[in-house]
Amino acid sequence: MAESKAESRIRELETASAAAELEASYFEKLLEETRGSTKSMERELAEVRQQNALLLSSVEEQRKRLDELQSRLDKWDTRLWGLTALMIAAALSLSAGLIVALVKR
Repeated sequence: MAESKAESRIRELETASAAAELEASYFEKLLEETRGSTKSMERELAEVRQQNALLLSSVEEQRKRLDELQSRLDKWDTRLWGLTALMIAAALSLSAGLIVALVKR
């Protein structure tokens, strides 16, 4: 009877050990899968960061071009207003000259 209890206990321990080994192998497999997916995610993250850097450089170039166009627009706007003022002054001068010429007649 003492041996059967010992044998029974040994079987229980062997069963528990086998279950623990199965569980350990499951967790090892899960760990490897997680490492693989982590490496995949790290690669994807590196690609996204590279694309982000390209987009940021493109945005900076577009901002520079926009600033340059804005400065050109401001310059031409100033010139247009100056030309408009000159044309109005010329029209008024011509009108005044015509009025004086008509009054002298």
